[in-house]
Amino acid sequence: MLSILIATYQRNCTELVAQLVRQADAMKNDVDGFEYELIVADDGSDDAHFLHLQNALCQHACCRLLRMEKNVGRARIRNLLAREAKYGWLLFMDDDAEVAREDFLQHYWQCRDRADVVCGGLMTPRVRKEAQKACALRYKYDRTAQKRNAALGDRRGDYLHFTTFNFLASSRVFETVEFDERFVGYGYEDTLFGLALQEAGLSLLYIDNPLIHAGVDTNVEFLDKTHRALQTLSRLNDERLQQVGAMKWWKRLHKLHLDKFVARRKGIKKILTRNLLSQNPSLTLFQAYKLISFCELQNGTLSAGG
Repeated sequence: MLSILIATYQRNCTELVAQLVRQADAMKNDVDGFEYELIVADDGSDDAHFLHLQNALCQHACCRLLRMEKNVGRARIRNLLAREAKYGWLLFMDDDAEVAREDFLQHYWQCRDRADVVCGGLMTPRVRKEAQKACALRYKYDRTAQKRNAALGDRRGDYLHFTTFNFLASSRVFETVEFDERFVGYGYEDTLFGLALQEAGLSLLYIDNPLIHAGVDTNVEFLDKTHRALQTLSRLNDERLQQVGAMKWWKRLHKLHLDKFVARRKGIKKILTRNLLSQNPSLTLFQAYKLISFCELQNGTLSAGG
């Protein structure tokens, strides 16, 4: 049966829970023997936020709420959810998701035996033009990934681009692979989990069953998240992550003794920043920006604030 698992921090995910409960209750009536639970793990939110969440979730008989006294990070909280789950199939999703289709749970249930891990994907919300301008970089980034994935259709593999936003896994997966709890900051815990699945010989399937990514970051917020993710990548320096774009290109530059030269291109980086904070950012320039920032980190010339 199915355990629906949501990690949250300072975000109101009560509507997401309500949407999932409606679908799961309908499946209990339509699918013989179907049972489910829904567990929300609050990763150190403040008291007022937690109380609001608690009051909303207690209305649903199949829901449980866990609370961390302090923030333990995206990897550890997901491992905790996997250990708390009592059923054989684990459906993970982020707290800034919205349900996009009425048969979301049913479609996952029909595909559950096709692979050890099934990834449903992400779609960007329809937002007003004015809102798009403030979030142009993240909006364009997500839209490009969405179009690429739609063109590919159902596909196997692609462990490097695995995302935790929306995926179903057999509980047996977590007997072999867990999220690396060295990841206490933001970024790349999902990439490393995907590569660990590949190492363990576990199958991965992508299907068209997206959730809407409602929490689209502003340009400033997305650049900040990018810096934090690159700091994580630089700090861990895990050999398996050498396939990741910024790390892969830094290695090539390092072999040619050009990484320090790139790290000193602060004038170019300022020009790139202006573009990325504009209403029409370039994803090509975004990749260049990430490479310069990573070279700075590897050479100790980038501050915590970027």
